[in-house]
Amino acid sequence: MSKQNEVDLSELLSVIETENKDLIHSYLKLHDIEYNFAKDREQIDTKELVSYKKLLGHLVDELLPKQLSGFYLGFKLKDQANTQFDLLKVSKDTVLNFEFKSDTPNKLISEQAAEHYRFLNMKFSRVIVLEHLVSSDELFLYNPDSKQMELMSYNNLQRLIPDESTGISPLENMTRSDFLVAPYNEVQKFLNASYELTTPQKNIKDKILLQNLKFTVIEGGPGSGKTLLLIDIIREYRQRNLKVGMVMGAKTSSGQKQLMESLGVSLYWYYELANLTPLLEKDILVFDEAQRIPGNLIDEALALPNNVSKIFSIDKEQIVHPEEKNRDIQKKLENSIPDSNIFHLKKSIRINPELSDFYKRLLDKKARSSFHNFENVSIRHFQNRNTACQYINEQCKKGVVVVESDEYTTKTTFTKTRSKKYPQSKNVKDVIGQEFKNVMLIFGEYVSYDSEGKLKVNSPEYYPYIDEKMIFQAITRASHSVEILIINNINLYLDLQDILTRSRDTPKKRNTKIDELTYQIKSLKEELATAQDKIKSLSQNSLQKIE
Repeated sequence: MSKQNEVDLSELLSVIETENKDLIHSYLKLHDIEYNFAKDREQIDTKELVSYKKLLGHLVDELLPKQLSGFYLGFKLKDQANTQFDLLKVSKDTVLNFEFKSDTPNKLISEQAAEHYRFLNMKFSRVIVLEHLVSSDELFLYNPDSKQMELMSYNNLQRLIPDESTGISPLENMTRSDFLVAPYNEVQKFLNASYELTTPQKNIKDKILLQNLKFTVIEGGPGSGKTLLLIDIIREYRQRNLKVGMVMGAKTSSGQKQLMESLGVSLYWYYELANLTPLLEKDILVFDEAQRIPGNLIDEALALPNNVSKIFSIDKEQIVHPEEKNRDIQKKLENSIPDSNIFHLKKSIRINPELSDFYKRLLDKKARSSFHNFENVSIRHFQNRNTACQYINEQCKKGVVVVESDEYTTKTTFTKTRSKKYPQSKNVKDVIGQEFKNVMLIFGEYVSYDSEGKLKVNSPEYYPYIDEKMIFQAITRASHSVEILIINNINLYLDLQDILTRSRDTPKKRNTKIDELTYQIKSLKEELATAQDKIKSLSQNSLQKIE
């Protein structure tokens, strides 16, 4: 919560009219939201502040005294938004934004108003953006339907501006996740453009669109923003009236179908295609989760002429079957496409660092990741399935999404060798590329750690998929919290409890630090030995040349 004072517009006008630099500086020190106390410097240009005088005069004349109070001066959104607002007033679900401009509205000014409207609409259902033009002393209202600035009369202000102020904490409390959207699970939010790309995403998008690249690969791990970037680029292509076809590496969900239908994109699950013939009339072909798409479709795409642009979104770690691992589509693409056309999203923007460190520790107890309090991770243990399912039912009512490895029935004897523990859970293969706020995983009696500290599933029954990759897929679908429910497996519960409480367990914490230092020493010794071998080899070569 900001420690700066709310602004009363009548007082602000009174201070500005004095034109006393010391008074204005002192006033801003108390009211400028972004005042830099380290440098004792206001971030609002005092000359610009004086230009507020005309509008403030109109407001004081037209508004009721209670409407004049509760404003905030110079608030700035952080993270990828990085946008500043001249004057804001918040009242419950309504937010009012005044911006001050020197010239007549042009395209740039309208774009700024549209951007302000979009950001504020992420938190408030009623958004009012007004721009005052100093040169003509005119007031314009942004119309979100026409995306234009419309001239309005000052005597209409009283009906627009709320009486009370409820503070700007909803804006101050916005975090990185507020600027993100899961396109396949939050379709309307995506269509409303209620998100903001990160700088790396924007840079990649600009290069792809401005250079009109014919082959593009976007690589990145879970939560890196591949899908959001990909769908944002598709939206841009559709706005240019280009025909787009999309091939999914996972079974298409209702959300994916709804989104692509809204964007006017032809959508296929690779399983529905023998070849790319149904998509050959498209200008753009997009392959999402390309690591799971059969090699013949990828080869056909690579052989298409350059009048068709191809974009591949891929992560070689997100495979679930040995065949997908063996065909290594990512390597095939890297060998076929120039390095300059391969883009990497290195950092996870969806999964918080604590959750990311947990799933690394879950899959490998010896992983080099930090221990935390893991406040967004919980574990449960039940001795029997019936009691567990009763608990799961209640969690699902709260919005928790249960994800399990797919069931499997043999094709020859029709014997089911892998069954779900909770019938209503989602299949891993069906949610690849999607995300959910709160996810639950279910582990049974065959899950344990091996002697190397790796999580393994030791079921005696045949299962064609890679169990550990299935678990990896399931846990990385969560953006906020993970709950692991364990059925009849006390040893696993004890192991996971140790991971969750390690940061609070002083003796073990000390041992963990010793282990980390030991590992670092070992690594340094190996690097030193390698360097010494190189020096020895160079010395021998030099002596041979002298001889």
